[in-house]
Parts: sequence; structure tokens; C-alpha cells
Amino acid sequence: MKNISRSLRKSKGNNAQSNHRDDFDREYELTAGLHEQIVEESYARLKEKAARLEASEQKYRQMAASLEIELQKKVQEIKETQSQLIHQEKMASIGHLAAGVAHEINNPMGFVSSNLNTLKEYEKDIRSLVEHYRSFLSGLNETMAAEEVRKAITGGLERIIKLEEEIDIDFILEDLPNLIEESLEGAGRINKIVIDLKDFAHPGEDEQKFADINKNLDSTLNIVWNELKYKAKITKDYGELPLVKCYSQQLNQVFMNILVNAAQAIDEKGEIKITTISEDEHIKITISDTGSGISETNLSKIFDPFFTTKEVGKGTGLGLNVAYNIINKHNGTIEVKSRLGSGTTFSIRLPVNGH
Repeated sequence: MKNISRSLRKSKGNNAQSNHRDDFDREYELTAGLHEQIVEESYARLKEKAARLEASEQKYRQMAASLEIELQKKVQEIKETQSQLIHQEKMASIGHLAAGVAHEINNPMGFVSSNLNTLKEYEKDIRSLVEHYRSFLSGLNETMAAEEVRKAITGGLERIIKLEEEIDIDFILEDLPNLIEESLEGAGRINKIVIDLKDFAHPGEDEQKFADINKNLDSTLNIVWNELKYKAKITKDYGELPLVKCYSQQLNQVFMNILVNAAQAIDEKGEIKITTISEDEHIKITISDTGSGISETNLSKIFDPFFTTKEVGKGTGLGLNVAYNIINKHNGTIEVKSRLGSGTTFSIRLPVNGH
């Protein structure tokens, strides 16, 4: 009985061990299969995610390229708009100055016309006198008898002397060179104004060229002179400057805006001083006025677009903003110092070689 019991227990133990191994094998196979399935599913999901990521990346690359193109277009539009603003401001300024320029042209034209009318009268008198001389000489040639010659000479001389007194030939001969000189000077002034106005109104060129800034300032003064002469005494202290690589007409626009603003800031009579110096591969232009000055509140905003302290319809608010952008385009700086009631000073610094 004991042996039978041991055998049964041993047999049950062996069966239990066998069942345990079978369970283990089944679990192992199940686990392995499950692991393989999970790996395959994970790999599939990863491939799917990778594909989505690649598609997303491609989409973002296309969006980035599209944005880059759009950005370039916007930058170009801004440049074109800025260029148009500069040109429009220049044209508006020229329109404002047209009456003054016309007045400046009318002054020399007035005395040129007057001189020409006087010369016309002189020409009639001189022609009449010359005709008398010729008549007198002709009469002498035709006269043969001595008595007749004497009478002819005496009569002719009397007529000539009388005519010389009537037309005041000495004054005519003395005044003629003055009339001619004044007329030539007036014609030269007209020519200079027209040339300066043409240069100022020219839309400009894309290429920078070397220019004499002192000459640019004088040219601009010639254009705006009618705006300044009744308001301010102009004092110039020009230094010896190297030629500056720049957009010449655009700098004239800057000088004009500052000079006209300076004149408008002077209530009755004042002074505008222009100084130029050369320093460390740069030139410095200083324009000061003895006008009403700018309040501290407005001083920080004067270069902002469309900001103006003038009455409605008297200013666009673009003048100094355009000036700021032009100087910035030249890799230069423009600064302003002012105090209410004590005038204003603009300081412009430009690199000689444009960079």
C-alpha cells in the first residue's frame, strides 16, 4: 500500500511537472506571439507616423518657401512704396516752391526785359545818329564849290551836334556796357535756377555717384531761396570736403526739407547757419536755426511718418520721415537737438564711400 501510494504520488508529481511545462510553453508561445504582434504593430505605427511627419515636413517646407516668396514680394512692395513716397514728397515740395521759384526767375527776367527795351530805344537813337553821319558824308562828296562845302559842313555838324544832345549819346555809350552786363547776369541766374530745379526734380538714378556736398547745399539754397530770404540771414561755414558717394538728388531733398522747416519755424527774422566738416572718413552737415524750437514731447516723434505740428493742409508729415529714410539708406545718421523757444539743430553724418 505504501509503495502504491508512493507511485501514485510520484505519478501525480510527474504529471504536475509536465502540466507545468506545458503551461509554461503555452505562455511563452503566447507571450512571444504577443510581443511579435506588438512589435509589428509598433513598427507599422512608427512607419505611419514617419510618413505623416515626412508629409508634414514637406508641407511646412512648401509653406516656408511660399512665405519666403511672399516676404520678398512684400519687401519689394515696401521699397517701391518708399520710393514713391520720396518722389511724391519731392513733387509736393516742388509744387509748394513753384511760386517762389517763379518769383526768383521773374526778378532777373524783369530787369533783362527792361534792359532789352532800353537797348531797343538806344538802338533807334544810335541808328538815327548814324544816318545823320552818313547823310553828312554823302553831302560832302556831292558838294564841289568851296562855299557850298563850308555851308554843308556847318549845317551837317549843327544837326549832328543837336541830335547828340537830344539822345544824350555820352550817357548811352556809358550805359550800354552796364545794360549788357546786367542782362548777361540775369540770364545766368535764370539758367542756374532752371538747372538746379531740373536736378532737384529729377527722379534720380539707381547708381550712387560721387558729389560735392557743399555744391549740393548751394544748389538747394538756390531753389528754396524765396522761402528763406524774407525770414532768415543765411550763414555758411563750409569746410573742405572729400567727394561723397551718394544719391545726390535724394540728399538735396533732405537739405530742402530741413531748410524749409527752419524758415517756417522762424516767426519774423532770424538766422540759419549751415556748417560742413570732414571727420574720420565721414562728413558732417549741421543746419541750425533760431526759430521757435520743438517741445520735448514732440522731439521724439518728428521722424515718425505723418507726424506734423503744422495746421491741417499745411504739411504732409512725411518730410522728415523721408529725410530719415534717405540718410539711413546712405548708412548715415541724422540727429536733432532742440528746446522750445531756443531753436533747432539737425546734424547729419554721412560716410564718404557710402558704407
